[in-house]
Amino acid sequence: MELGNADTLTQRQKVLEKIRYSLATLEKGYWGLQKGDPDFRLDARYNTEEIRKLFKAANQHFFYITQLARELVEQTKLNSPQLKRTQQKLSKEVPPFVSYMQEIAFKYDEQATEIMLIGGAWLCGSPLYLSCCLCSLACLSFARLHAL
Repeated sequence: MELGNADTLTQRQKVLEKIRYSLATLEKGYWGLQKGDPDFRLDARYNTEEIRKLFKAANQHFFYITQLARELVEQTKLNSPQLKRTQQKLSKEVPPFVSYMQEIAFKYDEQATEIMLIGGAWLCGSPLYLSCCLCSLACLSFARLHAL
């Protein structure tokens, strides 16, 4: 993780800023997918029961990962044993969360494809298409957070 290699306060501040930004983006997108978000043009009505169940299962991982990310930001010592433990916990928690998010993205994609085939509608720019894209971006944000 990049944070563990930050030798100076300036380097650490830059890494922490990346973590804060990734965390804020992830939280806004994650909750927007579930509840809707006008900024991202997300409409929660597209969440089927199956997608809601997947989110419910993913929530436990999401809460733990965001808690761990906040702990990383609050670490005061560079290269401390506590920092390394937090990074290890985060490394273990990310893969199951990303798996749920990928499954959700696939479900959004299936819905979008079905609507396109049945209605012949072009979905680019529609809330369902954007949900699929944002879900994929959430996976990337977590991967980015994990890489820090």
